[in-house]
Amino acid sequence: MKKAEQKVIVIGGGIIGASSAYYLNQSGWKVTLIDQKQFGDAASYGNCGLILPGHVLPLNLPGTFFKAFKWMLDPAAPFYVKPRLDFNLFSWFLKFLLRCNKKHLKEAATARSSVLKAAVSLFDELIQQENIKCDWTKDGVHYLFSTREEFENYRNLDAFIAQFGTKAEEVSTQEFIKREPTFRSDIAGSWFYEGAAHLRPDYLMKELKRVLQDQGVSILENIKINSFSIENKKIISANSATETFKADEFVLATGAWTSKFNHCLNCKIPIQPGKGYSITMDQYKSSPKTACILEEAGAVATPWPSGFRLAGTMEFSGFDETINPKRLASLSKNTNQFLPFSCDNTPKETRFDWRPMTYTGLPIIDRIPKYKNMTLAAGHNMIGLSMGPATGKMVTALLNETEPDLDMKPFRYFQ
Repeated sequence: MKKAEQKVIVIGGGIIGASSAYYLNQSGWKVTLIDQKQFGDAASYGNCGLILPGHVLPLNLPGTFFKAFKWMLDPAAPFYVKPRLDFNLFSWFLKFLLRCNKKHLKEAATARSSVLKAAVSLFDELIQQENIKCDWTKDGVHYLFSTREEFENYRNLDAFIAQFGTKAEEVSTQEFIKREPTFRSDIAGSWFYEGAAHLRPDYLMKELKRVLQDQGVSILENIKINSFSIENKKIISANSATETFKADEFVLATGAWTSKFNHCLNCKIPIQPGKGYSITMDQYKSSPKTACILEEAGAVATPWPSGFRLAGTMEFSGFDETINPKRLASLSKNTNQFLPFSCDNTPKETRFDWRPMTYTGLPIIDRIPKYKNMTLAAGHNMIGLSMGPATGKMVTALLNETEPDLDMKPFRYFQ
């Protein structure tokens, strides 16, 4: 159990770090949160804000093995690996491909479901308790298809997902157009998941910063941690180029950047940055009423009272900070088979963000075995927002040495 007045440093100011800081603070820890840039200004800002209890499927589904090699030759494909000499990426990608089978699908889906099933209720509780204003809406999500073949193929996936308590409603083309009259009338139909919700993530992060600071959490921005002082398998301090930060416990919640700590921690944390693009616009009449996942386009379209965002693609190009115009153009072009308007007409904001991808499709929420007081909470793939509050609770249970609400075995540290 935690002793009174113990200090913890949370490194990373995204949804995972913020959630960890929140629940640790609630349980009595003195929390300092450090971010290398601005709080909430990375993947936790630029995603589409979906909270999906049924998002149990990892990226490496059966059949992805053969598709991946085809996509590698097409820079505009929804899934793209930029060819380059990178042993770590090659090793990661090989492990990723070897898990494109039913056995690993079931393992990943079971573990993801255990966390996701309470996602909406945890956000409900947090938003109401802290009076958070973030365009929170619980009106479900459409999985939309442009071709009849892909629509029918999804039937088996929906049956698989239903094993975990989330069953979709099959919606015909005619019925969907009644619900979303501004969409193209030649789409094949949708699978509608009533239990999903969405919010505006940049608003959420702004509000979480307010909540944390009001509750006494110290938030330090624009400080890059580049090393750790270690004695007897214990972290003594986290160090920047000019400052030293001491604490009793440390939480590494640095998302896609986590692997950059491999050298100074003498670890092999298997996280690769998956680059995704987004286009944000002001809300207008032809925007969808409900959040939609545009399956063949590999994209998500989310409406808010305050705007509309289209996001998608998965690009493995390392930490390349340039915006690939072909990738951005393909995001808009590929959605034209669904949407009745072009998303490249005067967008308010275009950006990219890195998602922290593991080859298992599961995050790591565990102590790093080499150290007595370093907890890792990273690698949430494309469901970090949905898993945020639950991860914060699991991290708090680890540090308090209390029984967690969930089975944490699937999220143990791996290399």
